Amino acid sequence: MTEVLFVLLPEVVLLDVAGPAEAFRIAEKIAPGHFQLAYAAPTRSVQTGSGLHIGQLRALPKRVDADTLVVLAGVVGSVPKMQSAPVQQVVQWLRTLHAAQPAVSVMGVCAGALLAGAAGLLDGRECTTHHACTEALANIAPAARSTSTSCPPSCRSGTATNYSRQPPAKPRGHPSARRTPRKPADLLQIRQAECQASSGYKLSTI
Repeated sequence: MTEVLFVLLPEVVLLDVAGPAEAFRIAEKIAPGHFQLAYAAPTRSVQTGSGLHIGQLRALPKRVDADTLVVLAGVVGSVPKMQSAPVQQVVQWLRTLHAAQPAVSVMGVCAGALLAGAAGLLDGRECTTHHACTEALANIAPAARSTSTSCPPSCRSGTATNYSRQPPAKPRGHPSARRTPRKPADLLQIRQAECQASSGYKLSTI
């Protein structure tokens, strides 16, 4: 079973945690025994950017399982407070973790990618982030091959994708309506695509 470890900072964007967590929760519900969610932080509790307090968080672990997926959630604003103690703790933790276990997968959500960049995890790698963070990512991680992203009109206006333009569903029994079983990874990618389409958020995987 893969542990999905969310790393939270003060002023974390709640959507950056809830969106990916919901995708993994649904994937686990469809295919039990594949994903287990966990939450860690440099402090025992954090206050999200929307004012909600999240407590009983795990300490940043010294080691993780080889198949762990670390998810770096973003914070309010396009750039985290890079000199703050919590951010520095996470960046140093990432460096230590990567040095000891370089095969561990890390995913940054929006401004979370800047934490990976500051830790040197993106050096020489192609990556991207939320369109508001691309300039900051290029400055923080100049050795990374950062790909710029643009914000479509639907993102700027805050509206979701218009799904009504999709072709109507085929009637039950129609050959094209027959479902083919999918692997948990496929289901997760579909759910992530739906979350990104509706929110305008970008996910970058290291």
